[in-house]
Amino acid sequence: MRILHINTESGWRGGESQTMLTLQGQRDQGISVELFSTAGTELTKLALNQDIVVHAASGLIPLFVWLLFYARRFDVLHAHNARGATALACYRCVASVLTVFTRRTDYAPRFKGWLRRLKWRRIDKIVVISHAAAVEPLRLGVQPTMIRSAVPVTVANQARISLLLAEHNLAGKILIGTSAVFTPDKDPIMSIRAAAKVCKNRSDVVFLHWGAGGELESEAKRYVTELGLSNQYLFLGFVADPQELYSALSAFYLTSRAEALGTSILDAMAQNIPVVATSAGGLRETLAENRGLLAPVGDELALAEHLMWILSHPEESAQMASRAFDFVRTEHNVETMVNSYAALYRSMLQRSPTSP
Repeated sequence: MRILHINTESGWRGGESQTMLTLQGQRDQGISVELFSTAGTELTKLALNQDIVVHAASGLIPLFVWLLFYARRFDVLHAHNARGATALACYRCVASVLTVFTRRTDYAPRFKGWLRRLKWRRIDKIVVISHAAAVEPLRLGVQPTMIRSAVPVTVANQARISLLLAEHNLAGKILIGTSAVFTPDKDPIMSIRAAAKVCKNRSDVVFLHWGAGGELESEAKRYVTELGLSNQYLFLGFVADPQELYSALSAFYLTSRAEALGTSILDAMAQNIPVVATSAGGLRETLAENRGLLAPVGDELALAEHLMWILSHPEESAQMASRAFDFVRTEHNVETMVNSYAALYRSMLQRSPTSP
């Protein structure tokens, strides 16, 4: 099989991590994979470092033009973001090709949805990563296929942890972490407000925020300074594989207003770290059955109280984290995800009258 993966996002979030895992896993299975991505992004650089063939450009029109010339080389075109799906839907108007779109968001529609319905019905298979991500396709009469996102087995990197602790003078501190870009859907201001409530009661706690980019980044940094939290809320920027550092944390939290799944909390769960999150979208599914603590969206007080509970109930928190660990290892396994996509491609090719 020859598969072209398309991801034109400019940043690095859960979708880009999943794209990379899929590329690597399929390549290791002997599937021929290539990537179309935006020039200069972390995804592009990482794929090139992994000796994956990359076609890099910027913008929807260059992608569409490239497809006109080269798409027929591939058996399946797989888009991993909405802009890529738009290009595939447009391309299907001029050529017959098997197409897949993985929907990784649960955003509420801004319009009535007729244009989205038209676009999605031009694509052969819509894949969703959670029940929350399936709501909109089902509303528009599109039956999706569920393939959950995955997290790899990651070993704590003690050398990196020691360097982190030394660099920021964190020895003896209780660390709470989050990993998110600074966009409204991630609600970084709530993240800071919740941290401020915890820090008011615990001077030994330091919050670590991994991630960079987004229209609220400058505002968030100003807000931390205004609150006098510069020594207790640290912005660590973009860091490759931050999950290697999570074992230094006493808790992990996420303050999203919209979230189809939340792969960053999966990373924390896979490291046996207790998790607190808002009840947005797929986070409810991930932390169900007492695998974590949920707070209402926008309720920083409830979220702060949950974090304080974790710090004051270590035994119960460890049991909760253990349940979450077992869940991630079985339900969000990388091999299972990779095999599921390969099986989907094969079933499409077998049913296609134009397949070789």
